[in-house]
Amino acid sequence: MDWDRIAEEETLKKTVNALRSKNIGVIVAENGNEAKEKLL
Repeated sequence: MDWDRIAEEETLKKTVNALRSKNIGVIVAENGNEAKEKLL
């Protein structure tokens, strides 16, 4: 696994769907600033 790369879009979608199928809330943001806006 390459920790210096952002995950592929398809990998992200699969991960989000898997988490949501277990009733785990997921919020996806493009960057740190967007994440802060969504969460704070």
